[in-house]
Amino acid sequence: MLKMNTLRLSLLACFAAAMVATGARAATMEDLGGVSEAKTVWDVTTGDEARFNDRMGLIKQTADGLRSKGIEPKFVVLIHGKASKFATKSLAGTKFEKAPVKDMGKAQGQLKSLTDIGIPVRLCGIAMSRTKIKSDNVIEYVTQVDNVFENLIALQNKGYAYMEVE
Repeated sequence: MLKMNTLRLSLLACFAAAMVATGARAATMEDLGGVSEAKTVWDVTTGDEARFNDRMGLIKQTADGLRSKGIEPKFVVLIHGKASKFATKSLAGTKFEKAPVKDMGKAQGQLKSLTDIGIPVRLCGIAMSRTKIKSDNVIEYVTQVDNVFENLIALQNKGYAYMEVE
């Protein structure tokens, strides 16, 4: 009797989980229906290493999820402020020199994984100047621009959704 009740509860739990998952998928597809591309500009300023790594991973996960649903992600990642440190080869000689990053390789790997799937990453020249980051100290897969606010304005005028990452 106990085994039968356990079996019934297990089946009921599986059925409920399937209904919830199916409902979530249906609602997601209802919202995404008719969308062929998702233009988004990600404005990244966080200097918190764990948060930075998490958000870069979520950006990639979002791009992958959209692709799996037949939607082309057209993302651009803009980096400035305290987040600038994650785009450097070394913190030596920069404003961030006394605030070491525990695992710079992980942060840079997150950025590389974005560029590897076609998401450009742009670093602000004004932030570089203010934080004493020299051009030759920027990792090679990050593009240096004069002022990411110019890029942000232009991209929003082109219909890119704004996503803040602070």
